[in-house]
Amino acid sequence: MRRTPSQQEYPLNNPGKRRSQTAYEPAFRGSATPVGPHLLKRYQQEINMKTRRWLVVILLLGAALALALGGTYAGANTGETRPDVGAAPQHYALGDGRYAVVIPAALGPDDSYSQEPMVDTYVASTNPSGSYCSSTSLHVSYDVDEFGYEYWERAYLGFDLSSIPANATISSAVFYAYLTNASGAGSVNIELRRVTSAWDSSPCPTWNSKPASTAYTSKAVDASSGPKNWSVTSLVRDYWVGKGFGVSPNFGLELRGPESGGAANEYSRYFNAENAAANPPYLFITYQLATATPTATRTPTATRTATPTTTATRTATPTHTGLPTKTLTATSTRTATPTATATSKASATPTATITSKPTWTPTSTQSPIPNTPTPTRTRTATPTQTATPAQLPDLVINDVWPDSGRICYQVMNVGIVAAPAGHHTALTIDGVLRAEDLVNVALAPGERLTRCFAYNWACTPPTDLVRACADHRVAVAEADETNNCREETWRCDAAPPKITGGPSVSNVTASSATISWTTDEASDSAVRYGQYAGKYREERDARLVTEHRIVLSGLSASTTYHYQAFSADAAGNSATSRELTFGTAAAADGIRPTIGLVNPTVCGAMAADVSAPAAACRGTVHVEALASDNVGVQKVVFFIGGKPTHTDYTAPFEFTLDTAKLVNGDYTLTAQAFDFAGNESSLLAPFQVSNLPDTNPPQVTIVSPTAGAAVRCTVPISVEVREIVFPLGHDRSGVSKIEYYLDPPSDWSDFVPPLHTRFLREPYPLSFDDRYDWNTRWFTPGEHVLLVRAYDGEFNLGEARRTIRVEECAARPGDLRVWHANVRQHGHYFSYDLLVENVGQATARWVVIYDKHEGL
Repeated sequence: MRRTPSQQEYPLNNPGKRRSQTAYEPAFRGSATPVGPHLLKRYQQEINMKTRRWLVVILLLGAALALALGGTYAGANTGETRPDVGAAPQHYALGDGRYAVVIPAALGPDDSYSQEPMVDTYVASTNPSGSYCSSTSLHVSYDVDEFGYEYWERAYLGFDLSSIPANATISSAVFYAYLTNASGAGSVNIELRRVTSAWDSSPCPTWNSKPASTAYTSKAVDASSGPKNWSVTSLVRDYWVGKGFGVSPNFGLELRGPESGGAANEYSRYFNAENAAANPPYLFITYQLATATPTATRTPTATRTATPTTTATRTATPTHTGLPTKTLTATSTRTATPTATATSKASATPTATITSKPTWTPTSTQSPIPNTPTPTRTRTATPTQTATPAQLPDLVINDVWPDSGRICYQVMNVGIVAAPAGHHTALTIDGVLRAEDLVNVALAPGERLTRCFAYNWACTPPTDLVRACADHRVAVAEADETNNCREETWRCDAAPPKITGGPSVSNVTASSATISWTTDEASDSAVRYGQYAGKYREERDARLVTEHRIVLSGLSASTTYHYQAFSADAAGNSATSRELTFGTAAAADGIRPTIGLVNPTVCGAMAADVSAPAAACRGTVHVEALASDNVGVQKVVFFIGGKPTHTDYTAPFEFTLDTAKLVNGDYTLTAQAFDFAGNESSLLAPFQVSNLPDTNPPQVTIVSPTAGAAVRCTVPISVEVREIVFPLGHDRSGVSKIEYYLDPPSDWSDFVPPLHTRFLREPYPLSFDDRYDWNTRWFTPGEHVLLVRAYDGEFNLGEARRTIRVEECAARPGDLRVWHANVRQHGHYFSYDLLVENVGQATARWVVIYDKHEGL
C-alpha cells in the first residue's frame, strides 16, 4: 500500500536518548515484499539518538527507488514522490547492482570542518537574542510595523553526507521543504544560500549570532501549501568531492527572502521543521559508484556441469532395509550450447556452472522390499545472457568568472567513465553566442579542467547574462544531457559610491529637519531615522544625483533622533554613512518654568546637629530643586557664589555640595531652570559655611630618591603632599608651603635655613606634587638625612625623612666621549677635527687625550 508521510513503519528506539553521531549499532530487521517484477528487501537500522524527522535521502538510480518506496506528500498536487520518514538510516537492496540508503536528520556534518551538532532553526530580528531550535516550523518573512520599522526572519538547516560511499559520483541533488502557512499575494523569490561559517545547537543560533552565508540559488515560492524544491546539485558536489570536503565546507543551508520594499512587499513563508509531526524537510540525492564494468564472456567449449541425477547403482552386497537409500552421485553431462556468463574480467577458460542447490535423488538398490523407486533423468537449465548497463560520462560547468577582460570557466566530468576529447564549450552573453572553446583533452571521472574563452569581454551596462555550456555540439553521449550549462548575471559596475561630504543636519525646527550629503558618483538618496537606534523610518528620493538632500517631516518637538544616510548607484552598489543624531527644536512656548528648593534654607536641617546658626552648612550637603513647566524642563543649573557648580538635565534636579572645599563664610546658592523654548526662572538662597577648624597636618610622601640610595651631582627630589580626609564638618585649609632640609637639627630653637622653599597661592590646593633638583657638589660625601616639611593654611605641619648616601661629584670613566670628523687631505698627509664631549654630571678637569692610532 502507499504510505503517507505521517505514517511510520517502525517505532523509534529510545527517542529521548542521544548518542555520538558516529556510534551506530546496527540491528537490522525486515521482510521480503514483492514490488512489481522485483523483490525488494527493506531493512530498518535502529540507533539510540534524539528523534529527528528531517531526512537526507541518498538514492542510487533515483527513479527506481522513488517508485519502489512510494509515498506522496500530503497536499501536493505535483505528483512528486518521496520516501518514508525513518528515525535512523534505512538501507535498501533493489537488485541488479543498485542500492539506496535513507538517512535521518543530521546531528552534524561528518567532515573535518565541524563536528558540532547541527539542527534546523530560524532566527528573528524582532527577538535578536531568542532561539528556535525546538520549533516545529521554519520561518522566512519580511514585516513592516505601523511606524515603518522593518523586521526579518531567516531559516537555517544542516545535513549529514557521511553515509554516501567515498567513491560515489553525485548525479543530482534536490532540497525539499513543505510549505504550511503563507501570507502576501503572489510569489516570493526565496533564496537558498550556502552557509559559510560553523553553527550548532549549543547554543542555538540567534539573530545576533546567526552564521554567515553566500548566495547560491533562488526560486519563486507562491502561497499554496505543499512541497517546494530547490536544485542543489553543484553545491552538494562541492560539499562532497569524493568525501574530501575540500571545495566548500558543509555548514548547511540558509533560506532567505527579500528584505526590503516597505509595507507593500510584506510576506511570510512558514515551512515544516524536522520537529514537525509530518512532512519534514529533506535532501534527495542520486549517485553512482565507479565500479568495474561487467563484460559478457562467451564459453568456447562445452561446460562440464556437476549435476545430481538419478542413476542406477549396483551394490556388492544386498542391503536389507525398510526404506530406499538416498545417494548423491555426480554424473558428467554435456551442455548442448555455449553459455554466456557475466564476469568482472574477460576470461578465455571454460566456466564450471554449479546449480544453486544440490538435488537429492533416490538411488535404486537391490532390496527385498518391493516398490523401489525407478531411476529418472535430470535436465540441466541453460544460463541466459545478462544485459550490461550503460555507463557514460557527464560534463558540467562548475564555475564561470571574469579574468582581465577574458571569461574563464571550469568544466568537470561527474560521470563514472572518462569523457573523450574533442568537445566544445560555448559562451553566450545576453542570449548571443560569442565564442566556442575546443576541449581537446580527455577527462577522467571526477577530473576538472580550467580554461578561458578566446573572447575580449567588456560588460554592457547595467548587467550581462553570462552562460557557459559544456559539449555545445553534442559530441559526447552523456548520462545527463540537461546539466551542461551554468548561467550567471554580472553587474557591470561593482564599485559602490563614496560619501565625500556629510551627512549634516540643517533647517531644524520643532517638526522637521534637512539631511544633506555628497557622493562621488550619481546615486539615489535615502535616510533612515528614528528615536531609537536600530528602529527606523525611511525617506527616499530615486533621482540619481551627487548632491543629496532629504527633508524629514512629522517629527516630534524637543526629541533626539538617530539617522543614517544611504546612496545606491544605477548598478545597485550602495554606500552607508555612520549613525548620527540630531535634536529637534522646542515647540513655541511663552510660559516660564517654575522652580523651588526642597530645603529652602539649604542647610537648615543640620542646625540641630551642630552648634551653629540655623543656616550654617558643614561637611557634605544634599541640594535638590523642584522645577516644572507646561511643556517640559530642559535643565537646572546650580551656582555657588555666582559660579556654575552643577547642571542636571533630568528630574530630580539635585547635586551634592562638599562645603569642605569652601572657605568658612557666607555664600549664595542660585538655582536656574530652563525649558526647551529657552525660557528661564531662578531663585536665590543664602547660606553659611561654618566647618570646624582644620587641626590635621598634611600627609607628606618622599617619592624619590629611595631610602639608602646613592646620589651624586644633581639629584631630583619628588614629593607628594595631601590634605587627609577627616570627620564630617571639619575644614580642610589646603597646602600652603613645602620646605626641604638636609641633616636637620634635633633642636629647632635656632633658625635653620632650608635647602629650598616652595610657596603656594590661595586658594590653597588640597593636594600638591612637587619636584626640587638638588645639587650635591657642595656637600660632603657620606650619609645624610633628607627632610621635607609641608604646612597647610592653618599652619598644621606634616613631614617625612629619608636617609641617603652622597657620593663625590667628579667625572668618571665613560663620562667623556671622543670622536673625529671632517677628515681633510693635504698632499701626502691628512688632518681632522677631534671632538670631546662630557656626557656625565660632574666637571672634568685635567683631561689628557692619547692618540694610539697609526693611521686613520
